[in-house]
Amino acid sequence: MVTYVVERLSHHRHADVLAALRASFQQPFADAFFTWKHIEGPWGATDGWVAVDDDGIAGLLCCLPWALRRNGVDAVASRLVDGGTLPRALRKGIFGELVRHEVERCRSLPVPQSIFCTATPAARDSHVKRGAIALEPLRHGIGVVPVHRALASIVEDDAFDHYVAESTPRLTTAWSPVALRWRVDERSGHRYGAARLRNADDPNGIVYRVGFRHGLRLLFVEVGWGPLRELAALASAVGLRHGCVLWSAPSGPGAGWPMRPVRWGGESLLCSWPFSTESMTKLQDTALWLADVEGLI
Repeated sequence: MVTYVVERLSHHRHADVLAALRASFQQPFADAFFTWKHIEGPWGATDGWVAVDDDGIAGLLCCLPWALRRNGVDAVASRLVDGGTLPRALRKGIFGELVRHEVERCRSLPVPQSIFCTATPAARDSHVKRGAIALEPLRHGIGVVPVHRALASIVEDDAFDHYVAESTPRLTTAWSPVALRWRVDERSGHRYGAARLRNADDPNGIVYRVGFRHGLRLLFVEVGWGPLRELAALASAVGLRHGCVLWSAPSGPGAGWPMRPVRWGGESLLCSWPFSTESMTKLQDTALWLADVEGLI
């Protein structure tokens, strides 16, 4: 028996949505983080769906506009993020119902809007039962920073201004200088850097952060652009400057990272729904290129 109604997320107060997210995740969900991620996004503010029962919001699904690029053509997709059910409303089918509403909305538009998400194993299985297609997992490689490649001179103060979008048949995030600056905002919860080679024939750059694993300093490569050989030299030089012994980046099939990993450090599980337009192939027919390591954003 259905004991809730489904409404648009944008019809509810910011404070109520934020409180529901905190209750669903049972952890702090900072107001600054919500504002950065769901209000100030470069491709538009988040909307989505909420389930409402007699006590208010019982579950919600945030649908973040996310621009994708293929063959030089951009299109905004719906990226499913931050979905949850409050403890009082578990096992009522709320999450699946909210996803169904977004699928039907995107399917019914004059030009169907693509949907994709990064999922946990349980969420992936739930999405597949409801018509999604699970892509091959995107594996994250870990390798040793090659010191012999790290002699290149780098610049770290204007890398975003040198970003140049490449036209490729592979599906990528439609980054721009504005979108990249949004991505690395410290309200995301991490401190990022960006760098480019000082002397190179082609535009190039990486966005990165520095972390630790087993006591070793690790360079996480988030986004990269430019010729693969120059990306390898750039990452090596950045790693050396920051004292990193290891690097981590999406690697293997579905990624474009030029350095071979020594071992694997996990994988991202991705799902898409089979919508397409004249300018975009179906998401499941494309390969991802240098996807975000923190795929849940």
